[in-house]
Amino acid sequence: MVLGLGQGAGFAVALSLIGLRTGNGDETSALSSMAQGTGFLIATIGPLGAGLLHEVSGGWGVPLATLLVVCAIQAAAGLGAGRAGQVRGRSGPRAA
Repeated sequence: MVLGLGQGAGFAVALSLIGLRTGNGDETSALSSMAQGTGFLIATIGPLGAGLLHEVSGGWGVPLATLLVVCAIQAAAGLGAGRAGQVRGRSGPRAA
């Protein structure tokens, strides 16, 4: 139950941060594509990786320890994303 609540809340906060960290629609769509593309790519590896770790280690200790490490990394990333400020994209054409 706690995992489900945390995962749902984390997803809602992540999507909210995308809109709060940008100043216009172009920046929002660019940040959203990068964040969601990367996030979903990483998320597809999770179940397969946990299953492989379970098979290789013969138990749930290693997969759960790996999950705790991933949670710590997510917490560190969340602290960085939660600081004040906005992401600024390039404005105008690129200079050669």
